[in-house]
Amino acid sequence: MQIKPGSLHTRLIGEQIMQPKFWKITILVLSFVVILLAFSIYLQLEFPDPSGSYAVGRTVFRWVDKSRQEFLTTDPNDFREVSALFWYPAEPGTDIESGYFPSLSKVSNALMQSGELEWWEVLGLRFIRSNSPLNARPAKDQAPYPVILLSPGNGTNIEFYASLASEIASDGYIVVGLNHLYDVAAVELSNGEVASYDKDQWLLEVSAHQAYTAERIKVRTADVIFALDQLTALNASATSSFAGMFDLDSVAVAGHSLGGITASEACKADARFKACLNFDGLQKGGPF
Repeated sequence: MQIKPGSLHTRLIGEQIMQPKFWKITILVLSFVVILLAFSIYLQLEFPDPSGSYAVGRTVFRWVDKSRQEFLTTDPNDFREVSALFWYPAEPGTDIESGYFPSLSKVSNALMQSGELEWWEVLGLRFIRSNSPLNARPAKDQAPYPVILLSPGNGTNIEFYASLASEIASDGYIVVGLNHLYDVAAVELSNGEVASYDKDQWLLEVSAHQAYTAERIKVRTADVIFALDQLTALNASATSSFAGMFDLDSVAVAGHSLGGITASEACKADARFKACLNFDGLQKGGPF
């Protein structure tokens, strides 16, 4: 049987040939649009440069306090660990480019499981660029520098205070931000494991949660004092790149929310702190 051009059978064959081609073109166009959008977002997600005269570097220290047991784990041999993120005056051109959140690939799952960030927020963190590169050489020409220890709010990583900390550091300060284990969303430990936020605290009855919070403030306060001890040791160490960097006669402690209360308590507990700043930490008329 001869098939005439324009017949129904011919049109069906033509449509079958055209459909795969149509979907290929559609997928290519959509892929191109997605790439353009992602590239556009990537170009925009960058903090403004700090306004001070110093370039700013970042580095991470993880310290274990063998004098304190970690009570939020079941291991009796687990000691309290403090993770510190430094922002400091640095020598330009001696750095390693790094993203906004240095250990994001390690802690991303724990960040989502903490309940403090949604999956799309964690994904978005990958696209944010930092203007404070990692492990740059400290600028020692005008050392020592005054020091500010910074304690974050409940459930909030110190990394999220980067814009504030880098701005302060660019004016010739060293900001030492503390990630208090189990009080922040997620943090990498010195052994490579990850400590995530203790969200079960919100299952407690109100008075029990108030008692829990009071105990966490005590732990945080001890973290701050321990961190200052570590800075003292670094300052005197002949092998540390931060030797002689800290002006230990000009040390302040600052904090936000639960960290603000921590800052106030640290000032009362240790006379080495010459100034204290409490951002929105309620100490009267509230549960604290």
